Amino acid sequence: TFEPTQMAFCSGYPVLVNKGVIFPFTDTYEPFLSLSIPANFTHPRTGEDAIGEVDKYIAARGYSKYDSETWSYGPWACWYDKKNGMFLHHEGGYPTHNAGTKPFPIEEYTIFDPTNCPNLDTKAAGVGFNDKYYFLMENLNSNTFQVYAFGGIKFPITPYAFYEIPASENAKLKEAIAFHVSKEGQVIYFATKHEVYVIQLDATVPEVKLLYSSNDEITHFSMFSQAFQVLDEEYAHYYQNQLLRTHHNLLFVGTWNGSTGTLTTLPITNPATGIINVANKTDYTGFDKILTVIHHQ
Repeated sequence: TFEPTQMAFCSGYPVLVNKGVIFPFTDTYEPFLSLSIPANFTHPRTGEDAIGEVDKYIAARGYSKYDSETWSYGPWACWYDKKNGMFLHHEGGYPTHNAGTKPFPIEEYTIFDPTNCPNLDTKAAGVGFNDKYYFLMENLNSNTFQVYAFGGIKFPITPYAFYEIPASENAKLKEAIAFHVSKEGQVIYFATKHEVYVIQLDATVPEVKLLYSSNDEITHFSMFSQAFQVLDEEYAHYYQNQLLRTHHNLLFVGTWNGSTGTLTTLPITNPATGIINVANKTDYTGFDKILTVIHHQ
């Protein structure tokens, strides 16, 4: 059945995650959903054949970085494989069924071991600040929420940071309806049915701060994200587009009072900390219930 949990873009190609499988749309001559990213790999600990399964979301680049030292592209995406309890990534500069899924190598990791992360549940995944891959995970063993981050453009990427969110914030995180990883600061935004929060990751212990609250039910939460072509100097001589100042600096909140929908825009005044100024918000009324917002690409 077709029940996608995510649509992402890389190098201009749409990618769907459906029931743990990644479907790249890089070949227009093939039938819809006929080709998928190969999920088979050699288990790094047992040496046996294994088949991976995406846990709902992938952290995908809008474009893939080229490493001049190795003459190769870094992985275009990374994700958590709940079935095997480890993180995986896909080699190659763009999503294609001709390249394989790869596990991380067995090493003496000091921050966290990406080959041994059992019983996690992916709440959010995205490429964020300084092109790091961020994952907000619920640890089902310890009943805590954790952030795992990877860095680097060479293949394989390496663990960069690990954060454990104070258990006092569990109730808010369990009620979240949507999360978004920012590229403008070490922050992750999320919304519950009546409130919008930011998780600040620039300290040893993450802080969760309230940004906005609504008496009406929040039915949609997103962050404005512009097209990949304007996000990197590598494409500057191909495209004349200008990077809008609202890229990853504007939040959309859709609310419903039982009869009317309202779209509220919240400008982010300090991207490094994720802080907004509620006085600068704009309300657009007269909608039905808002379920999604399509950002201009």
